[in-house]
Amino acid sequence: MKEKDLVAIEQKCSLLIKQAGALLVKGFEVSQEIKYKDLRDMVSKLDVKVENFLRDGLFDILPNSGFMVEEGQNKVNGDFLWVIDPIDGTKNFVAQAPFFYTQIALLYKNNPVISEIYQPISDQLFSTVMGMGAFLNNRRIEAKTRVKPDEAIIDIDFRGSEDLELKLKVLNELPKYFYRVRSFGGMFSPYLVTGAFDGYLDLFRTSKYFDILPRILLFKESGLNTKYVEVSPGKKIFISAKKELAEFLENKLREIFN
Repeated sequence: MKEKDLVAIEQKCSLLIKQAGALLVKGFEVSQEIKYKDLRDMVSKLDVKVENFLRDGLFDILPNSGFMVEEGQNKVNGDFLWVIDPIDGTKNFVAQAPFFYTQIALLYKNNPVISEIYQPISDQLFSTVMGMGAFLNNRRIEAKTRVKPDEAIIDIDFRGSEDLELKLKVLNELPKYFYRVRSFGGMFSPYLVTGAFDGYLDLFRTSKYFDILPRILLFKESGLNTKYVEVSPGKKIFISAKKELAEFLENKLREIFN
């Protein structure tokens, strides 16, 4: 598929995801009917509604594409695969806290080539097409993050209690080297590209790749160094930062686990 074709698809996606966001804004201050997947992981009725809305619209944009979805049935066929997360941050949405996104990514042979991350409350759309840069509300954006560790703020997605000892090693050591280490649970990670903080770590993710796939392309296209670092057999930490800071983070993580 040519660049101009991807751009045409991205433009249609932008309109579609904003329509999905309008559904979320309308339902934001309304009590939501929810179901629980486990003790805390929930799904709202609006999750399902928005997912189906996006799925139908994306199929119209690119017929015969496959789908990897949060709530419904996956359908993998052909080289193109849509990844849909209707509400990333459902717990926040249900609690009327405005920290959530609607996200989609188009994968070609398992690599993201288009991504859209929309914050409907602030009306901020992060969009990317592979090789064409990152955009915030149609304005090109390049990450202006700091690279000196003693000036840098690092955001860590700590996640759950799995691999707790390994995670505590990271939290015990990294604050020694940085201006601040914070844990926003991934909720602010798109704003890494705006310079709200300077480096992002996702510790030992084993599931829910819906959250990270659209952001990987956003980070890369904004000029950030983005990679998975294996620090223990089968255990990987996702890093995104400017090259100099990313290398420093990787070296410190390897020291921690050696």
